[in-house]
Amino acid sequence: MGITPAALLVFNDMAQKGLFAGKPPAIIEMGSQEIHVRDAGLFARIFDSFGLPAAQRPPIVFGAKGRTLFESLGFAYECVDLDGVARTQPWDLNDIECPDDFRERFVLTTNHGTTEHLIGQDNAFRLIHDLTAPGGYMMHTLPCTGQVDHGFFCYSPVFFYSLAKANGYEMSYFFLTDFNQLMPYQRDALPAFSYVLAVMQKTRSEPYRRPMQIWDWNSARYVDSIA
Repeated sequence: MGITPAALLVFNDMAQKGLFAGKPPAIIEMGSQEIHVRDAGLFARIFDSFGLPAAQRPPIVFGAKGRTLFESLGFAYECVDLDGVARTQPWDLNDIECPDDFRERFVLTTNHGTTEHLIGQDNAFRLIHDLTAPGGYMMHTLPCTGQVDHGFFCYSPVFFYSLAKANGYEMSYFFLTDFNQLMPYQRDALPAFSYVLAVMQKTRSEPYRRPMQIWDWNSARYVDSIA
């Protein structure tokens, strides 16, 4: 899908709040992502948040690779893709196990519209967990309502909260988005088109645990459990 204005608004807010300070300056993206942003002012705010001098600010045009932005901000950058683009890790996210030299290495792991195109959901979210350093963050921008044929899957908001509960993640940000605006999640007022934009912090170094839902006959609803 690509890196949206909404995702960069959240990324900038994270930087302003100092969420990357004191953590390993490394980022990995699921997919060789392009930046789908035309707002030069947003890039200027991001550069300001990272204290990047004007002479070191590269021009970021619509369609530029995420690598251009993140490396200019001082991040060591990796991305995973089978597209044959240079300097990508050619991993199949359906079944790859996290290589030891990548395990818990990254302060930010992003999933800007990649996992909905995979059958191997459990493996992909396990990999994202394993790549992320304790104290680091996982950012997801994934389809929720509308675009039912965009990928193999659309995601319910409860999935992310259940994923967080199973693994002890802290939910740092949770919005619905049309790519540009950030909308508070209201369970009974879902828009016709939306993506989930969720940022979760990995709080501990423990193996990934998959979420599970079970039917509770007492409350007549699904409740979270842990497999």
